[in-house]
Amino acid sequence: MKTNRSMPRTLGLLALSMLAVVTAPEVRADAIQPRYRIEDLGLLSKWGGTNPRFYLDGTVHRYDQMPGSPLNVGDYRLVQIWPQGQPEKVLLYQGESTQNLLNEEQSRKFAFTARDLTADGKLLIWNEPDTGSYSVLDVKSGEWTVAASSPTIGEPGSKAQVFAINTMGQMVGQQDSKAILYDSFDATPMLLKDLVQASDGWHFTEASDISETGDIIVTAYSDFKQGAYALKLVPITPVPEPATWLILSLGGLWIFRKRVKI
Repeated sequence: MKTNRSMPRTLGLLALSMLAVVTAPEVRADAIQPRYRIEDLGLLSKWGGTNPRFYLDGTVHRYDQMPGSPLNVGDYRLVQIWPQGQPEKVLLYQGESTQNLLNEEQSRKFAFTARDLTADGKLLIWNEPDTGSYSVLDVKSGEWTVAASSPTIGEPGSKAQVFAINTMGQMVGQQDSKAILYDSFDATPMLLKDLVQASDGWHFTEASDISETGDIIVTAYSDFKQGAYALKLVPITPVPEPATWLILSLGGLWIFRKRVKI
């Protein structure tokens, strides 16, 4: 009896030890880094010379042929007021309400800089006037998150630019002409080229849009092709790290032993 209990106990302790290792922040970060495969959308000239955009259902359209406003998302809608061909203010509404969720100062300040909106009420602001950085405003809490730049991307002192966000908290843009991805609003950006499976000579210069499911549109150049291309990067389900497989295997072995009463 004592011998029979020792094996499950040993397996359990070993599994807990391995779990402690794989849940260390640096190991966990490596294990859950996103990975992408490439879908070639063709020359940028095919899309009018500007990167295409995702519609709400994830379909890809020319920027000037979007079937609806890109700033109507979920229960929120952003209305830009252009009385004489110039943006004067921007208004943010929720549901059928006619109450502007931005105060008067924000409505005028963000007239030129409101860029993207999430379904849970987070607004991406280009070069937020008070900080001079790209920032995200949570309209429900009033809290700001300033987009960080990476000290390891590009020239020293280069600043990140953010062009799109989604409700999962992911953001995309560029830093020093290199396409970047943020895993969350308060994260440090990662180089997209490091996350793409079989990049095959593509150089990603800008990530311009991200869908609600995490697909990304980038501008890219190739060593083997002429001109700028639009690519769609599609997330790949991450493969568990070896240590994770070990824990799963140990758990399976423990269940097997218990059932057959070894």
